[in-house]
Amino acid sequence: MHRWAWLLLVLACGSGADKQFVELSNAGVAALRRDDPVAARQAFREAIKLKPDDAEANYYLGTLDLRDGKSDDAVNRLAVAARAEPPWP
Repeated sequence: MHRWAWLLLVLACGSGADKQFVELSNAGVAALRRDDPVAARQAFREAIKLKPDDAEANYYLGTLDLRDGKSDDAVNRLAVAARAEPPWP
């Protein structure tokens, strides 16, 4: 997702939990970009606590699980991501 799209999403969010979710998701993606899987995992886990069925957060956490050899966890996370409705049309 483009940076400006995340900004619009933050501005459009109504509740504090929604804003916190977006901040955590952004922190997870930023951690992945700087090759910090520990920080990314922590951010995505916290984001999923707020929105357990979010497709993107589950996808990213599932790929981290796969990368770490946690295949059962990866399959479960990626299944949630596949079932979730994406936030775009």
